[in-house]
Amino acid sequence: MTTQPPEADALLRFLAAAPEERARLAPRVADAVGAEPLERIVQAILTRTGRPVTVTDSPDGLLVTGEEGQVRAWARAAPDGELTALSLEGARHPPPRRRRLRPPYGLLVLLLVLWNVVALWTAPDRTAWLNDLAVLAACYVLAEGLGAPAQQPRLPRRTVEAGVAVAALGSASRPAGLPSGDGVLGLAGGVVLLVALLVLVGVARTYTWRAPLSRPLRFPLEGEWYVVQGGGRPLNHHARVSEQRGAVDLVGLGRYGTRTRRDRELTAFAA
Repeated sequence: MTTQPPEADALLRFLAAAPEERARLAPRVADAVGAEPLERIVQAILTRTGRPVTVTDSPDGLLVTGEEGQVRAWARAAPDGELTALSLEGARHPPPRRRRLRPPYGLLVLLLVLWNVVALWTAPDRTAWLNDLAVLAACYVLAEGLGAPAQQPRLPRRTVEAGVAVAALGSASRPAGLPSGDGVLGLAGGVVLLVALLVLVGVARTYTWRAPLSRPLRFPLEGEWYVVQGGGRPLNHHARVSEQRGAVDLVGLGRYGTRTRRDRELTAFAA
């Protein structure tokens, strides 16, 4: 049987208690919000979930579950069981979707890049070779500019990139013996794709919020960290939410650029 965190037990006691008892079980929350507004919030939550309710821990946070649905919650409890902080989501939590099998980004980028290398060595004319070169350069911009591909461990990623670069440069001797070709539209499309990605990534990475700072910012963490989400759209999913627009997601990197150590403890997944 899975042991529930103390916050789940404290929240369950709070929700199952009589209205006049809730302020005693969560005095700090009641003082911060007010006893009457707090009771209205609780009744709205219980209306969404139905009764009776259970509180369980999940990958999405604490889930308050009843006959009518689920609501996500966050809570903090003192050692004596007092509920010291509480946040309740103002909408029903949708049931979990069935997970779809997704190939890893690293494999997708590798296959795409290898396909481009083969295209360079089999291009029938100079125009097609230039087009394939532009598409390969666009793949490099994607791999280095977007967060997801660049999360791959640094050593194997750099090895693949270096090998592909050598293979691509090796094909540079081919165009001299090839006909000119007439695929100008294809070449134009490859160049437009490359330029568009360069502009997109460049603007997103150099985006500034144009907001004054009350004091200079100092990075508070030690060691090497990778910015998974940061900057402007489309590199930062926080950017679309005004309250989160300047937020960043960070993961700690190991000695060789890997994200984790060989351990099952949470400390091996610094983020």
